[in-house]
Amino acid sequence: MRAWRWGIVLVGTMVLTSCTVKVPEVQVGGGGSSLEEQVVGSYESIGSSYDVISSRAVGGVVTRKPPTPEVRAAYARQRERLPQLEALKRSGAVGEDNAGHVVLRDAAKLPQGWTPESARELLRNENTDRDLIANWVAQSTMRLRLTPKAKVVRALARMYQRQSPEGTWVQAEDGNWTRK
Repeated sequence: MRAWRWGIVLVGTMVLTSCTVKVPEVQVGGGGSSLEEQVVGSYESIGSSYDVISSRAVGGVVTRKPPTPEVRAAYARQRERLPQLEALKRSGAVGEDNAGHVVLRDAAKLPQGWTPESARELLRNENTDRDLIANWVAQSTMRLRLTPKAKVVRALARMYQRQSPEGTWVQAEDGNWTRK
């Protein structure tokens, strides 16, 4: 009788270990494998209503920490000021640094109607919102929580640089500035 029970246990174990269950994968904006894709995906999710992303982690699905009302408001303010910011970038007065901030590079190139003070205020507001968003992105998924925040911020900086219009000054990782 004991041998018979061991046989059932052995066969049952073999059957269970040879079976796999696949969970369907649904991707919602940037749930890819690279750190940069996940950072950009988290950033882009702020403007959507999706709070679940695809993952290759155990269980197949990871819940993304939903953006707070403050983060959603910061994202909305970014969208509102984007036309003004892009005009300042195209003029050559403002650039994107390698830490994810916009900086006043040359006040003499400010477009008509702008003063250094008004430009600095716009940049200060933008950088405050970027910092708020970067803090949320760095905590938005388990993988990003385990990633040094400096890497998350650098990935966001590259995203902002890529999204900038032609003619924008961008700062490379070595500190040198070039026009896009």
